[in-house]
Amino acid sequence: MYITGTMSSVVGLTFSLITYGVFPSLRSTISKLLTMILCLNLLIATISFVLVSKVTNVRMLCGLIAWSVHYFFLATFSTSSLIGCHFIHTFSFKVRSSTSKMSTTSVALNMLFCYGVPSVISLALYICQLVLGRDRVYYGDQNICIIGDRLINIWFFSVPLGLNVVFNAGVFVYVVTSLCIQTRGNKSLARNNDTRELFNTFLIFIKIATVLGFTWLFGFVGSLTSQEFLLALFDILTPFQGFMIFLLFICKRNTWILWKQRLNVKVKPQNSRTTRTTAVSSITERLNRDTAGHETTAT
Repeated sequence: MYITGTMSSVVGLTFSLITYGVFPSLRSTISKLLTMILCLNLLIATISFVLVSKVTNVRMLCGLIAWSVHYFFLATFSTSSLIGCHFIHTFSFKVRSSTSKMSTTSVALNMLFCYGVPSVISLALYICQLVLGRDRVYYGDQNICIIGDRLINIWFFSVPLGLNVVFNAGVFVYVVTSLCIQTRGNKSLARNNDTRELFNTFLIFIKIATVLGFTWLFGFVGSLTSQEFLLALFDILTPFQGFMIFLLFICKRNTWILWKQRLNVKVKPQNSRTTRTTAVSSITERLNRDTAGHETTAT
């Protein structure tokens, strides 16, 4: 299961990055750009983690892999937390249009947070290595290429992970609460129990949980409580995170239309139909606008 999930995530994240790179409309806002950066960080972290037990005989390469696993997982956490901040704006109780427009300053500030946080932690770890010595603080050993020792791993990986998990869990609760309040006044949904709208609501929750790295919550809580069931869920679901991002944010009809237009494949005209606007469809539109563009004109 781990191998299947990891390989599918590597392929999915690679294709996602290619898609984001080819079509500027898919990275035209800060939220969309952050989703692309999340894919990049998660791809590097995943590939590096695959190699942690493969290069232990080459000390320098083992140290590089240990640093890469540590740094890019931290970058993944910081990026997901920043995406969470944008979700708070997107799903705010007061419905408003998205303002996460691209500018040099906004891009620089967001990138500073995404890579500044793991850089500060890595610098602190290096200082600890100079103070405590390589016997206490090391980048890989003869068995596996990860940072150590156990106490160092807790302070420089588990603690940042815990802060990320707590914050992202709070974001998820906020979004669920906000969405429930915004849809409560939708009388047609409450009266007709519209299956499509209920499915769209569920899909919103899955999308948000995926980019926030919700599976890490199972691993974090499972480690604290020694619950084997939670640890098993973590081991099964986490390798598929990259593949789920690909399915939920890239495998969409409008994205395939963009690819067909780029590859000069004839696109069938869409049938004219009436679109019913509801609270859920409006929120879904905002989520799509912020994270995985919906334009269908290739550049």
